[in-house]
Amino acid sequence: MKDVKAGQAFDFVVKAEDERDNSTPSFVNTESIKPMAPTNPKVDDGFNTYGWTDGDGEI
Repeated sequence: MKDVKAGQAFDFVVKAEDERDNSTPSFVNTESIKPMAPTNPKVDDGFNTYGWTDGDGEI
């Protein structure tokens, strides 16, 4: 994909057919899926470390 921007939402439709051509589409929108972004960054120059708290998002 070209020109994808952070925070952009997508709609997906997945459709599978069985041997009798029966199918039911499943719809997914990515707007409600939150990434697991780190929060509360901590820098300690004395120990040369960097830490954070994991986010509450979904994978």
